[in-house]
Amino acid sequence: MSSAEKFTPRYTVDDYLQWQGDWELWDGTAVSMSPAPSPRHQQISSELLFRIKQAIKTQSSCQKCKALMETDWRVSNGTVVRPDVLVTCDPLPEAHIQRAPTFVAEVLSPSTADKDRNAKKRLYENNAVSHYLILDPKDESATLFQLQNNQFVERKLSDRTEFAFTENCILKIDLCDIFAS
Repeated sequence: MSSAEKFTPRYTVDDYLQWQGDWELWDGTAVSMSPAPSPRHQQISSELLFRIKQAIKTQSSCQKCKALMETDWRVSNGTVVRPDVLVTCDPLPEAHIQRAPTFVAEVLSPSTADKDRNAKKRLYENNAVSHYLILDPKDESATLFQLQNNQFVERKLSDRTEFAFTENCILKIDLCDIFAS
């Protein structure tokens, strides 16, 4: 056995559950990847994506907008984020989104809630994301941040809400549908 093998750390599922960031655990070895979100998280993200896609399809003024799930947005050379759901009204690139999406949604989970509410909110605001939606599965609430004069203005949402992706593309969403189990 080589000395490198002797000193390779071995991890357990208990260790894995404490990690932040994008990791998987393979036979005791940490592999930089992405832990899968909970089924509830995925259900909410999928339902939001479905509702947005349906709304875009039904409005001819929205046809240039595309709703995507877990797509990399290359903010800069040193920053790449992968929002749960995003909408871009720019032509789709081959690899990853290069310009700020018009809409970003994050579904809170215990390991990302603080980052979603603070660091990502600042990042999205500083990079001119027009709408940032935070969905909280625990209390089935949603908070929308809308960019006005280069700053986010917070808006608590009721059951039905609207987003203007472009001047003529207005999306109406019923939050009860998003959180329905």
